[in-house]
Amino acid sequence: MNIRRLRGWLARLFGLLNRKRLEHEFAEELESHLAMHIEDNLRAGMSPEEARRQALIKLGGVTSAQELYSEQGGLPMLETFWQDLRYGARMLRKTPAFTLIAVMTLALGIGANTAVFSVINAALLRPYSHIDTDRWVYLSEKNEAKGLQSAAVSIPNFLDWRRQNQTCSDMFFWSQLNLNLSGAGAREPERVRVTLITENLFSALKLVPAAGRFVSPEDYKGNGRNAILSYGLWQRRFGGDPNLPGRTITLNLRSYTVLGVAPPGFSFPVQSQTDVWVPNFWQEIEKDTNRSSRGAAAAAMLKPGVSLSAAQADMDVIAGRLASQYPEDKGFGVRIEPMRESVAGGFRTPLLILLGALGFVLLLACVNIANLQFVRMEARRKELAVRSALGASARRLLSQMATESLLLVAAAGVLGLCLAPIGVKLLLWLVPPEQIPWLKVKTDILVLLVSFGATAMTALFAGLAPAFKAARIDVIGALGAARATGAGLSRRWRVAFVIAQLALAVLPLSAAALLVNSFARLSHVDPGFQVDHRLTLSYFAPVLRAKDAAAVAQMAERMSEELRRVPGIKAAGGVHYLPFSPAVGWGQAVSRERPQGNPADLPHVIYTVATTGYMEALGVSLKSGRLFSPADSATSAPVVVINEALAKRFFPNEDPLGKSMWIGHAQLLPNSPPRTIIGVVGDMSLNNLDSTPNAAAWVPISQQDYSEMVWRNLYLIAHTTNEPQSALAAIRKQIASVDADLALSDIATMEERLGKSLWRQRFTASVLSAFSLIALAIAALGVFGVTSYLVGQRTHEIGLRLALGALPGDIFRLALKEGILSTLIGIAFGVAGSLALTRFLGNLLYGVSAKDPFTLAAAAILLAMVALVACSIPARRATKVDPLIALRAE
Repeated sequence: MNIRRLRGWLARLFGLLNRKRLEHEFAEELESHLAMHIEDNLRAGMSPEEARRQALIKLGGVTSAQELYSEQGGLPMLETFWQDLRYGARMLRKTPAFTLIAVMTLALGIGANTAVFSVINAALLRPYSHIDTDRWVYLSEKNEAKGLQSAAVSIPNFLDWRRQNQTCSDMFFWSQLNLNLSGAGAREPERVRVTLITENLFSALKLVPAAGRFVSPEDYKGNGRNAILSYGLWQRRFGGDPNLPGRTITLNLRSYTVLGVAPPGFSFPVQSQTDVWVPNFWQEIEKDTNRSSRGAAAAAMLKPGVSLSAAQADMDVIAGRLASQYPEDKGFGVRIEPMRESVAGGFRTPLLILLGALGFVLLLACVNIANLQFVRMEARRKELAVRSALGASARRLLSQMATESLLLVAAAGVLGLCLAPIGVKLLLWLVPPEQIPWLKVKTDILVLLVSFGATAMTALFAGLAPAFKAARIDVIGALGAARATGAGLSRRWRVAFVIAQLALAVLPLSAAALLVNSFARLSHVDPGFQVDHRLTLSYFAPVLRAKDAAAVAQMAERMSEELRRVPGIKAAGGVHYLPFSPAVGWGQAVSRERPQGNPADLPHVIYTVATTGYMEALGVSLKSGRLFSPADSATSAPVVVINEALAKRFFPNEDPLGKSMWIGHAQLLPNSPPRTIIGVVGDMSLNNLDSTPNAAAWVPISQQDYSEMVWRNLYLIAHTTNEPQSALAAIRKQIASVDADLALSDIATMEERLGKSLWRQRFTASVLSAFSLIALAIAALGVFGVTSYLVGQRTHEIGLRLALGALPGDIFRLALKEGILSTLIGIAFGVAGSLALTRFLGNLLYGVSAKDPFTLAAAAILLAMVALVACSIPARRATKVDPLIALRAE
């Protein structure tokens, strides 16, 4: 039975391909049968006319037989759909203005949604192809009593976690440095991002090297140093040389053997673009027993079937055990964060808000197209009525109108897919590349399915209501002179759609107004230092050039002094943590009295080292006392400069100048001398303009408490008289005279650093503003179309009023009245909706409430003005109606 049915369908399909030939053969066969019956009737004595009539009666009608054969020999539904498509294309071609507006409106909505979802798919749903981010987590330490929600990890604690946990199959830690690359393949010194990583990283991820091999146990038997290069560095600096593994490269004047090359696109940590991985030796790691020195990061892969809550409970037990054993761990716990959420970071909230706003824009486009379809359908009322009077069923009219809408939306969907890549580029253009180096946006099957779904839903919303209305056309009212039947309903539909359009337009417009207001306020926040004419750059002091803390300090002071000798530089200095740099501060213990008891219980503040001239070059406001001078050397009394936040916290209602305090590494404080406060500077933003300034302290680099590798990574800042970048060549030359092997990196002006810190706010405000303008244009178009239609419906009335003596001003107010009333009702609904929805923007706003009445009022007034202009154009056209022509037309 199934085979017979399949053969029947195949025969029907084949019949479609040979339709004309088969119909011609069937017609010839019918004619032959008809001729034979006529001949028999003639022999029976009938007249020719009667013989033909009787033959036709016997055959049952040639035409009906041909129609029956046509239906049985083809696929009627497919043929009807094809006819509807051709008819719909002809009708759309007859109204090019409507078709162009409708297709472009929907294409913008579909393309924008596809673009945003493409980025969301890459950033949130499938953020990294080399790592299963659903099973991998980041580990950090926390101390809620001290306000530390995510602190770095101490190496001894990490080793205990690794040994004692029951929920993770792999665990490793890392730290990152910027080092100087020289030697083979490097034409000049280059700063590269180096990640010191435990050896099990590559085996845990089951990666396949692009060249060479990864780490093996034999690599830890000697004292050699090994390195694994990123694919990008291998291609950029070494030309993809397949023979590079086994050779050596030079990092900070030390030789490292290249073991292999990572696969293309791989980077770990995911959030940063690593150039070189250096596996650590476990025997060297385990020598570090300082639990209060927290400077590493850790990650782990959960065992199959282990939930995040189970892993957190397991680590909480271990943290409690360590806190009872070691005083340094008192109050510290473990924080587990899913890698998927961490990778997305600050990109998640703006993207989700944009997706929600785009949903409103697409819905607004659907409402607008449905409204235009209604207006267009009213112009076709007589055509639809004639078709209905000639026998077309309501189902047939519904099918025709739905097919026409589907054709319209399909064209918009194709155009939207073409516009989506442009939208992706515009979105990524607003984000600094260093914020999302891992992001690789591509159009995959999921993106195509979402775009198809958006297109289908658009067709449903934009075409269903007009199609149902067309299927229920009033034949008598449409063909007769009367307009009463259905006219009131049509008018109410139009007014309802206008109100819906304006209400939907208010929502993205209000959100954009709030974000723009917030961004403007944030942009004018005083960071606490000067940003104009400041050039910054970074360098790393190699161990072979500066073997101890004194040599590091001496090199830093000399670099600052050499910069001050460059013509056009007013002031220059160096610091470890520069405001708005990738790392902005390190928490160190503070005490007004000589520390006693557990040093881990001491409060912590932002602490960094700086050279002479740094504060002057940054343009910090000195509130009292003095700044560092060359007299603050390693042999002089220890000093410190603090900010106002620290002074208020530790010296309330007293002058801190001249007072002593202990500040630095907690383990060293009990045996270290106190520092005298020599100056108080104004509070400054170190990382975020919208956060409260932290308590911070600066000490001369020549008086640092202990030698740390991190202090070798320093930033230089120069206050220039001209454009900062114009001094870069002279600065490079001056630094090369100090050490030709030093590579400079992270070169930027302070204005650029400050601007990049606002990328999330700028991104959200800019994109949402663009979408709100699209919504505003769509709403204005809808108001204009409906007002034009209503004015056209009242042409006879307007002509009569003018004939009876009405003034043009009266006609203008009459035509404008209904549009204004609909506008006010729509805006009122929109503002009410905005008050309910904009509360989700609270975390993105600065200095303005999510329910700020002035901002919401400004958005409403802007929309009202645009709607008023859209209403006034057809209203003014109504004043130019010729009464004689209008009355004669009726």
